[in-house]
Amino acid sequence: MLRTRRVSRGLTLMELLIVLTILVAVAGIMVSVFPSFLTKSHTATCAANIPEIAKSIQMFETQYMRYPNGMDNLAVGGSIFGSLAADHHLTTHALTAETAAALSAAGINSMATLTDSGSGDWHPTFFPYGNSKETPPSTASVAEGTDVAMIDMAGGGAANAAGLGLDVDPDIVYAVFGLGTACELFGKLAMEPPVHFSDSMDDNPNDYYMRFAAVFQLTDGDGDPLPKAKFVGVGALHSGGLEGVGDHTEAWWADHAAAQE
Repeated sequence: MLRTRRVSRGLTLMELLIVLTILVAVAGIMVSVFPSFLTKSHTATCAANIPEIAKSIQMFETQYMRYPNGMDNLAVGGSIFGSLAADHHLTTHALTAETAAALSAAGINSMATLTDSGSGDWHPTFFPYGNSKETPPSTASVAEGTDVAMIDMAGGGAANAAGLGLDVDPDIVYAVFGLGTACELFGKLAMEPPVHFSDSMDDNPNDYYMRFAAVFQLTDGDGDPLPKAKFVGVGALHSGGLEGVGDHTEAWWADHAAAQE
């Protein structure tokens, strides 16, 4: 019986050049599309995280009849935490006896203290509390004279407040607290605190504090302290200030429309 042998041959030089040309073209397309895809992915993830965090805070209040302690105090040494991204549109508010009482009435009696820089285990996002994770984060009591961060309504923060769906009356004090690992919310009703990855590669967790933040209203439109601080929302902290779900949804659609052009 006659057997036929199959002769296998490799690609000719011309075929190899054609394959390489196709791969280079595909790579060129992917390089141009990937940044847009990454941006939209980060935007969508952030937009999904914000309502989930807000829901967890509300569930905590329902279960424990108070809001969580241990949120990060973004005011450090009389100014805003130095590791926040630029143009954060926050300023400091020295608690009065009345605004401190409003926070205490909501069950917020202590905050985690941040340090502007450090060594060892210090990290602007993952451990901004000191040099060693073996040492529990220091805390500051909510009391008259304690500085906390607030939305700077006169310094660009009004647009951020509007994006969060808040009243932009300049007499209203909105206190802003970071949601880091020291917050007792995490471990009780939520897992690890999420990190906000900005659309811009210039804003990354290794260089800036990229956590989400909880916002509490301390005064009314007349500037009078509320009897109890009111939880009004969650935003993402990054360059340009706090942004809410609406801001990120709008950004997603803008990126989507640009990708279609």
